[in-house]
Amino acid sequence: MAAFILRRLLFLPLVAFAVSLVVFSVVWSMGPDVLLRAYMTGNASKSPNAEQRTIEKYGLDKPAVVMYFKWLGKTITGDMGY
Repeated sequence: MAAFILRRLLFLPLVAFAVSLVVFSVVWSMGPDVLLRAYMTGNASKSPNAEQRTIEKYGLDKPAVVMYFKWLGKTITGDMGY
């Protein structure tokens, strides 16, 4: 029984990494336009250069790999984001 529990505990980091990769992929598969519209709400979307400032603020212009590790780091520390 102890061997079974130990084996499951050793696979836990791999399973957690795989689940986080799937969750990130599903969210980011919506595309940058949908994500940009989700971040731009209220009066902020009416100001000039609002799209460019939102892209820079949330890092939507960075590669997916960079965004994944940034997202993973914040998720691990408990920051679930907007």
